[in-house]
Amino acid sequence: MNRKHEIIDRIMEHGIYLYIFFMFLAKGEGIRNILIFGNFILWIFTVRQRKNIYLLKEPVSILFWTYLAVIPFSVIFSADPLYSFLQLKSAPLKSALLFPVIATVMADKERLKKAILVSFFTAILLVVSGYYSYIFYDIPLLTPRTWLTHAWHGKFARALCMYLSLSFILYFIWKKFALRIFLTVTFFVSIIALILSTSRTGVAAFIGIIIVWALYLSISRGYDFRKITASMSLIFLIVVTLLYFLVPDVRRRIEMLPND
Repeated sequence: MNRKHEIIDRIMEHGIYLYIFFMFLAKGEGIRNILIFGNFILWIFTVRQRKNIYLLKEPVSILFWTYLAVIPFSVIFSADPLYSFLQLKSAPLKSALLFPVIATVMADKERLKKAILVSFFTAILLVVSGYYSYIFYDIPLLTPRTWLTHAWHGKFARALCMYLSLSFILYFIWKKFALRIFLTVTFFVSIIALILSTSRTGVAAFIGIIIVWALYLSISRGYDFRKITASMSLIFLIVVTLLYFLVPDVRRRIEMLPND
C-alpha cells in the first residue's frame, strides 16, 4: 500500500477501537453509524490494494456469510415477520459492513492486541456501571442505569459475554503474575455481575464461551478438554449456588425457569 492508503488504514483501525468503546454507551448512536458506514466506505476505496482479501473466503468468513444468508429466511418463521424484517437493517446490516473491515484491516497482531485491550477496559467500565446502579439505585437485577451507559439486563449480559470472550486472550498476552491476578479477579467479578443480571440467555452464552475456549485449549495447547470444562463448570456452579441462597432475585429467576 502507498502512503495515502496506509493513512486510511490507520483511520479505519482507530475507528474500530472507537466503535468497540462506543458500542454500548447510552448515547452516541450517530457516532456509531458514522464509524460503521465511514469505515466501510474507506474500505471499499482501498479494497483493490489489499493483499489479504482472501481472508473473506476463509472458513470463519464462510460461516459468517452463511449465518447472514440464513437470517432473512428466519424472518418468514418469525412470530412478527414485519417487525423482524425491519430489524434486518440494524444488527445484520451493521455486522455485514463491519466484518470485512475487521477481517482485513485488523489482520495484524499488534492491532488485535489493542482491540482486545479496548474490549477488556470497556468491560470493566460496563461492569462498574452495573454494580454502581445495582447498589445505589436499588434495582432488583444488575444492569447499568447511569448517564454513561444504560441497558436492559439481556443486552448488558450479551455485551459482557462478547467483551469477556475476547478479553480471555489476555491470558496468552500478559505474562506478569500481577496482571494475571488482576485479570482473574476482573473475570470473577464480571461473572458474578452476569449472574446477578439474571439473564438466562447471557448465562447460556457464557457456558458456550467456556466450551469454545476449552476446545481451543485442548486442540491447540494439549489440555484435557474434560478437565477444563469440569473445573470451569464447577467454579461457575459454585458461584451460582451461592448467589441462589444469598440473593432472592437470583433464586426467583432460577425457580421460574421450569414454568418459562
